[in-house]
Amino acid sequence: MIYFFQKKLRKKLREEWENPIRWGRDFTSIRSLFESTFPDPKSSIIDEKTWDDLDMGSVFRKIDTTHTSVGQQYLYRKMRLLQVPGGKLEDDYRVARLLQEDREVREKLQICLKGVKEGDASIVTRMLFKKFPEVSLSKVAIVIWSMLSVFTLVFSALIGGFFLILIPLIVGINFAISRYFENATDKITYVFYYLYNIVATSERIANLDISHDIPDYRELKQNKSSIRTIRNLLKLLSVSQNHEGIIINNAMYLLNLVILYDLLIYSFSIKRIIRYQEIIKKCYLAIGAIDTNIAISSYIYRHKSICNPKLGAAHKIELVDTYHPLIEDYVANSFSTAGASALVTGSNMAGKTTFIKTIGVNLILARTLWFCHATQANLPILDVFSSIKTEDGLEEGKSFYFSELERLNEFLKITEKGGNCLFLIDEIYRGTNTVERVAGAAAVLQELASNSIVFVTTHDIELATYLRKQYEMWYFEETGSTTHPFDYKLRSGVCETRNALKLMDNIGYPKHITKHAVELAKKMEDEG
Repeated sequence: MIYFFQKKLRKKLREEWENPIRWGRDFTSIRSLFESTFPDPKSSIIDEKTWDDLDMGSVFRKIDTTHTSVGQQYLYRKMRLLQVPGGKLEDDYRVARLLQEDREVREKLQICLKGVKEGDASIVTRMLFKKFPEVSLSKVAIVIWSMLSVFTLVFSALIGGFFLILIPLIVGINFAISRYFENATDKITYVFYYLYNIVATSERIANLDISHDIPDYRELKQNKSSIRTIRNLLKLLSVSQNHEGIIINNAMYLLNLVILYDLLIYSFSIKRIIRYQEIIKKCYLAIGAIDTNIAISSYIYRHKSICNPKLGAAHKIELVDTYHPLIEDYVANSFSTAGASALVTGSNMAGKTTFIKTIGVNLILARTLWFCHATQANLPILDVFSSIKTEDGLEEGKSFYFSELERLNEFLKITEKGGNCLFLIDEIYRGTNTVERVAGAAAVLQELASNSIVFVTTHDIELATYLRKQYEMWYFEETGSTTHPFDYKLRSGVCETRNALKLMDNIGYPKHITKHAVELAKKMEDEG
């Protein structure tokens, strides 16, 4: 019977790993580990604007096939921290690749992960990695009152008569005390119950016989004795949160009314839990890492056109047959630039913005998960910042142009401090007039390129005149076909064609308006 259920479970796990099910995600909860822990000093953080600009939340959803809330949080944190090559960055990928190839080991770990309690772990994360809330309790007072409660209840039951009135009185007082501390103790016992599941799962993983070098498994194995001690302690602390049996729930409720069990156990155990906090953190992070590596192994299996990047100090970006992971019917592009920044021109909807997003996303994936969507990748070790989805700040009274000014001023301050970044800028200063847009953009872009790499898109081909010394010119163009107007292929040079008026005509603007617009455009060009 056990063999039958194991076989059925393995089959289900295999199907989900090969063809994952999509579901919604609560990023408020998923962000908890990232917000509660300090990154390695060697790591850099992807800021909120860049994460949003590059649609990294959607990229995360595509990669995330984790089984646990802890795994989700770990993967999110991993994708927000840019790491240096070598060490953990490459080691994690090696483990993911190993789990892709060794189905037996992968499924053993997946079965163990099923033991982690389902549900939101954000409150657990914040308590564990920040500070356990301590309820001010006197051990002596709790013990004396608990003993007095038991004695009074037994005495009243045996003597009877007038003393029976003491039974509801004691129960009522204990109920009032429980209610007074309920918010704190319920939250804490829930955390203990969740941590009990984490530690128990860690122990099960540590008991597995795995010959491969998996660092997180090895660390759990080394701490197995301490993990067993913590598991027993947490089981005692969290028994009142065990919702698997009605009898146990009711029994624990009555026990709390008689001797304030939760408060009694908490007061005697909290210092021991805090003493073991570092081991519990190791269990938490190991579960998250193992779950994350299994999710990445699934992603690698489902995406054949990926490669491991070569990350170096040189300002060189080389990508062969690269593409954006969120585009299903993608057109791959190859690109190489040594040191120079890039000015990308082209018609509307030709692929300019998608291209600079592709560069940014692949550099982030290279430095967080150690793979790129390309057949070959040579990339610099740069931090990534973007200005793409700039919007009006209506509540702050900021215009589109002013919001972009502020963002690009941040880039200039970074440049003053040494730069060494990749700046991605879409349609620079498109919120102002042509003369000032070109003049301002040229001055800013020249400065940013002094010690960083800049990828900027624009319709202002005049910028090419001012930027040729520091920028290589690239463009996308139209095919001339009405059914497939763009081929989305990157070319060297500057785009000389325009399509804004043609698009107006294609979507059904009145003919007399588009005709008049064409005449005006020609007149403006003739007048210079």
